Amino acid sequence: VKAMPRRIARAVVGSATGVLGWRPVGDRLRLSVVNADSSAAELRTALREAGAEVSILRHAKPTMEDVFIHNVEDQRGRHD
Repeated sequence: VKAMPRRIARAVVGSATGVLGWRPVGDRLRLSVVNADSSAAELRTALREAGAEVSILRHAKPTMEDVFIHNVEDQRGRHD
């Protein structure tokens, strides 16, 4: 997701139903969602209603970095 202003985008993504987690990657937000198709439509609507201008909102295949971060966060959750 790439939307401006970023502050609004982060707030909307952080409170959106179906978003399991997110992290900033450069000027974008990389999300982990329950259902990519329904989440994309809901996020686009919520971002626009909040006054954000959406320039990119697309499905991306998980990268090795995504898997690594997921595993690290999962282990932190078990040991905390």
